[in-house]
Amino acid sequence: MLNWICESYRPLSIVEDPGLIDLLEFINSQQNKYTIPSRNTVTRLLKFMYIETIVAVKAMIARKCVHFSLTSDIWSSRTSEAYISLIIHCLTDNFDMKVVILRCALLSNVRHAGIEIANILRNSLEDANLCLSDIVVYVTDNASNATKSATELSVNQQGCIEHTLHLVVQIFIPRQIERNN
Repeated sequence: MLNWICESYRPLSIVEDPGLIDLLEFINSQQNKYTIPSRNTVTRLLKFMYIETIVAVKAMIARKCVHFSLTSDIWSSRTSEAYISLIIHCLTDNFDMKVVILRCALLSNVRHAGIEIANILRNSLEDANLCLSDIVVYVTDNASNATKSATELSVNQQGCIEHTLHLVVQIFIPRQIERNN
């Protein structure tokens, strides 16, 4: 149940959903083997699962990710809360791509300045036992704070081609519409 909740991005309240309860009760009536957990139980188990996952991811990174690329972005929610994501990408010895979300966090009381972003990145890498020197490329949007964070960390930074293309399209389409009118 917990794996399904996490892997399918379900809210914890799903365990209180009448349709799910009916389905599981039907299954139970047939086999009598499963008890629907409460939301408190799911929350408690989720905390243990989180810790186990962090340990497993750190072990996988240590074994398989010698060199890696890092992508990062900062965005605002509909309620104007700022978030940052840090994702590592690496190839194993067998050329299997591994992608790990290193951090996705609320930027509360933190300015979006390059130095603060660099500190978050540095701390996140340290938490995962990764070295700045193992970053092959740091892919970001083209914002000055992202470039400043790369300079602060002395890592090779590359602007995201999709972000650049999006900026070009935002300029080009309105001009085309004006020309056609």
